[in-house]
Amino acid sequence: MIPANQAAMMAKVTARDIYEFVNCGALHFTEDRYGLLYICLKSLCCLRAVRPDQAPAVPRKSIEPG
Repeated sequence: MIPANQAAMMAKVTARDIYEFVNCGALHFTEDRYGLLYICLKSLCCLRAVRPDQAPAVPRKSIEPG
């Protein structure tokens, strides 16, 4: 298990992306008693293996103007 920020650097995505991957079930994780998020390195590597040439795609919510 590695800290979320370190996982983001390894995956070349933002920490926010890591949290989105966790929320959609794409990454295994645990939290410590202080609420800090730790990411399973194996699941992070599997996520990267899907698209090795670039960072994983994160679904973005579109914001409607107006």
